[in-house]
This record gives sequence, C-alpha cells and structure tokens, in this order.
Amino acid sequence: MADASAILKGVGHTWPTTGVQVCRNASLRLMPGSVHALVGENGAGKTTLGHILAGVLRPDSGRLLTGFGDFNLAKRNPGFLPGVGLVRQRSVWPPNLTAWEAAVLGRSERPRRRIEAVNLFQRTAEQWGLSGVDPHARAAGMDAAGRQRAELTAALMFKPSILILDEPASAWEEGRADEFFNLLKTLKTSGHTVLLITHRLRDVFRIADTVTVMRQGFVVGTHEIDSVELETISTEIFGDWNPYEHHRDTTESDSGIQRINQSIEPPRLSLAGVELEDSGRKVLSEMTFDLNSGEILGITGLKEEGLGVLEDVVSGNVKPDSGRMMLDGRLVSSDPITMREKGLRYVPSDKTGRGASLESTLAENLILLESRRLTRRGLLPPSTIHRWTENRRREGDIEGKTGQTLNELSGGNIQKVILQRELTQDARLIVVADPTWGLDEKSRQRIHGQLRSAAGKGAAILLLASDLDEAMELSDRMAVLSGGRLSEILNTSSWDREAAMRLIADNLETV
Repeated sequence: MADASAILKGVGHTWPTTGVQVCRNASLRLMPGSVHALVGENGAGKTTLGHILAGVLRPDSGRLLTGFGDFNLAKRNPGFLPGVGLVRQRSVWPPNLTAWEAAVLGRSERPRRRIEAVNLFQRTAEQWGLSGVDPHARAAGMDAAGRQRAELTAALMFKPSILILDEPASAWEEGRADEFFNLLKTLKTSGHTVLLITHRLRDVFRIADTVTVMRQGFVVGTHEIDSVELETISTEIFGDWNPYEHHRDTTESDSGIQRINQSIEPPRLSLAGVELEDSGRKVLSEMTFDLNSGEILGITGLKEEGLGVLEDVVSGNVKPDSGRMMLDGRLVSSDPITMREKGLRYVPSDKTGRGASLESTLAENLILLESRRLTRRGLLPPSTIHRWTENRRREGDIEGKTGQTLNELSGGNIQKVILQRELTQDARLIVVADPTWGLDEKSRQRIHGQLRSAAGKGAAILLLASDLDEAMELSDRMAVLSGGRLSEILNTSSWDREAAMRLIADNLETV
C-alpha cells in the first residue's frame, strides 16, 4: 500500500430503483496523519462514496485495501468496515435512544455494562475536546449541532484509524469553528486519516492536505492543497461558471428599505415582548422586532443560544409563555396550522425531519402545498403530477427523478426540494433557517438570488442564520441573538463582523 492508510479502487454504484448512476469508476488514496477533502456539486456522489468507504453501502463494484485486509466491496454485506468511523450528514440514530445507547448500538466490541459504556462515552468527549455532549440526552431532543458532536464522540469511542466526516462543519456554528479545526489538527497529529466531505472550500484550504474533486460520479482531479489554486478547484467542480466572481448587488435591497421606510402598512410580522422559559432558564427574553414586506431581516447566533427556540416560536411549533405575535397587524396564535393558513412559508433547520419526508418521493414532497390548486374535479392525475414536478425540478436545479424517494438524494438536493416547495411566487412571509446548509457555492448563489427576488416582489423574509457570513451577505437589517436576548437591529452595512462575532461568543462558555 506504500504507506497509504486506505486505497479505494474502481467504485461504481447505481441506485437500483431509479437507475441513477452516482459513482463511476471512482478511486481514492488516503494517507495517514492527513485530512483529505472530498468536494463537488450537490449530487456529485461524495456522500455515496463516503458511505461505500465506511462499508455501510454496498456498491456494484469496488475494492478497498486497508491495514485490515483487501475487501471486495461488491460481495460484502453492508456494515462498518474495521478501523473506519463515519459521522453522517443525516443522522440515523433512533430518536428514543440516548446518545450512549445509540453509540454502542450494533457494536460487537461494545462495553458489557451500562456504566462502562457511559464512562467511555464521557472520557472520549473529554479526550477530544467536544464540549456540551451529554451521554444521557435523547437523540430526539438534540439539535443538529449537538447530535453531530455526539455522533462524532460515538465514532471516536471505537478508535478508528480512518474517520469519515460528511458535511460536519454545519454543526460547528459561528463561535465554535475553532473547536472544529482544533479537533481536526489533533486527529492529524495523532496519526488519524480524515476524509472530510464538504462543500465549504474555505474550510478545505484552511485544514486539508489533499483535495479530490468529484463531478457527476467521476473523480475529476486530486491535488495537494499547497500546489493548487481555488480557481482550479472551482473550475473542476462547476465547469466554466466561477461562483467567486459573483457579488451582491445591493441596489435592489437598498431601494427595498427605502420603500419600507415610506410605507404606512403594518409590519408583515411583529413580535413584542415574547418570552419563553425552559427548565427554569429563560431561552427567549423580551423578544421584540418588526419584519416589513420587501425586506430580509437576518438574526444570527448559536442555535442553542436562542436561535432554534426563536425558529420554533415564529413557525408556530412552540407557544411562548408571554408576549404577542402579529401578522399584518393582527394578533395570531402560535400554532403551525394557523401560521400556514396565514401564508407562512417555512424552511426549517431540521431539513430531514421537520422539512421533508425521506420515505416519500420527490414529487410527493414538492406537491404538498399545491395539491389542492392542481386538483380538477377531485382528481389529481399522475400525468399532471409528473409534468408539474418535472418543471419545478428543473427550475430548482434538483438532481433526481420524480419517483425517486428523498433518502436516495444528497443532502444538498433535499435542501433544494424544500426550498423549491416553499419559495412560491405568492409567498408573503418566509421563515428560512440556514437556507444554504449543505449546498455548494453555485447553488448557494442561486438560492440567495431567489430570496432577494422574493423580497423584491414584496415577501417579508426572516433569515435565521448560524452562519454569520450568510447573514451579513443576504440581510438588509441584522441582529445577533445571544443568551436568549436580541441585540440592537441595524442595517447590515453598519455591522462590524468582529463585533458581531464577540456578541455571538459572549455566552459560549456557558454552553
């Protein structure tokens, strides 16, 4: 193996239900004590290749050589390969299990006694500097960030020599990036091999030693990070389209603000004195703001510092203890049915739980809000569904077939399905939480354009962003939520990034 920790050769895989070919003779060579980044557009085959390397997905063809042996992957039953750990982009932990229970589920080498398993979980979290990981927390009660940290702890419990991280940085929000990168550096120093599957090229150039680009199932290039330019990687991912040449045109949003200031209409969404307490701690305190038609109001911060709770309140999923919420100047009760009836369009942070039905088809997920309008005399013919879905699929640049279930799509394409469903032309109020989570740069720019276009047509958009850069790029006005309290709301051009970072991290030591 010439010092390589793993050599993956000739991987091919086609989804049997749809005939979509997601890996085409793909190969990787991974070296010990290094971070190897795997990048590409959504649907390029990155996650599929990572799952094949881990052993949890059996390909049509492929061979893997590691220190544990030579494996014909096409003839092996699915199950974790020895010495390989995987942290998935989409969790598969049963919701009713605690973190330590899920960590040892199905492991032949697991500790025999409960106390031993709990102690091993806790020691592993402490050893690798993973803060805020509770072995007794149930999977259903964790947010995405907490669950991914817990799953990383679980993977490290069994001392893998190769660790596959599928879009992990989405769990390390602003204020926690250093924790993530310090962990990767420690893993490298200790001799681990890390396969980092990501769409965030800035992370690649910050931490990776080697980068491999996939496109339409093929490996199109592998480079040492010190000898390649960003433009080269971008061209291999996107072709001639260079996402880094795109900059925000603020003319439309500035005129939008001017129209708002001149308007005598009531705010589209208004919160006044909203408070919520959980386990004796105020998770929202005196939450007050107005969101006007034609603007994007960005609120940024850590999910567990109030951002996730605010999302629950404005989407109607949690009723606050006090305060009031108004739509178009009228008091509204906080429940999801009422909010939907009043015109709410909602892109949740939990994309694969609250946002989509993974066992349903692409068509079924897209048509949810339109079935009544498309029905004729009580019937919704399959031909109508197919034609309408195909049009929306092409508009949203979604890779997949109308009859394909969402659990066969990449995380980025699932996100595109949700956005395409919710960003309807008649949308009046749109609540979006991390709208470009899991999306490549080309798709990110496309979604930003759609949101600005919706605001230009009069929609009021509440952007809840754990990514500070996204909030600053997309918002007309912005505030920081920390410790359940909202900062002053300012025009985004008035914010200093470092000042916003300090506010976000202000309560981090208590998290």
